[in-house]
Order: sequence, then structure tokens, then C-alpha cells
Amino acid sequence: MATQPAVADGFFQSRRDFSGLSRLSLDVIRASGLAQARLQLAVLSGNRRRALEQIDRLVSLDKQLERIADGRVLSAPPAEQVADDLAGQRLAIASEKLALASA
Repeated sequence: MATQPAVADGFFQSRRDFSGLSRLSLDVIRASGLAQARLQLAVLSGNRRRALEQIDRLVSLDKQLERIADGRVLSAPPAEQVADDLAGQRLAIASEKLALASA
């Protein structure tokens, strides 16, 4: 029996060319994934305020992706600002994960 990676509908398995995606769109997708992880951690820890914050963040990121898909992006934020935000999100996830594990 052949094993295959657990990837939704095989998108990444069958499509290796990401040239159509801009750096901004990939960063928004990454931010969305991190926000989903923070939402899950907030739900697991019972932190309703943080869960609501992450839901709002996911809605905002979805709007950004919609504008990118429609070609309505006027200007991208500086790459350094995006990288700092992603790093901050990863650090927050690590801290929330540690807090959840120690509870």
C-alpha cells in the first residue's frame, strides 16, 4: 500500500509551482495558520478573550487574502514588519503552549 502525506486534496503534492503566489500572499497564509494555532490553544485553555481575538484576526486575514485574490492590493507592508509579526506570533504560540502544558 502506498503512503501519501496528509494534505488536503493533494494540492501541494500535485502542484509544486508557487510562482503565481506573491510573497505577501504566502505570508498572509502563514499568518492565518499561526492564528488558527493560537485559536486552538485559546480554546483548549478556556481563554475566551484570546479566542475571540484570534477569530477577529482570522477574519481580517481572510479579507486580506480576498483583496490579494481580486488584485486589489495597493501596497504591501514592509517585509521586515511582516517577518517581525510572524516571529511574534510563533513566540506567542510557544508561550501559550508552554502555559497549557504546565497547567
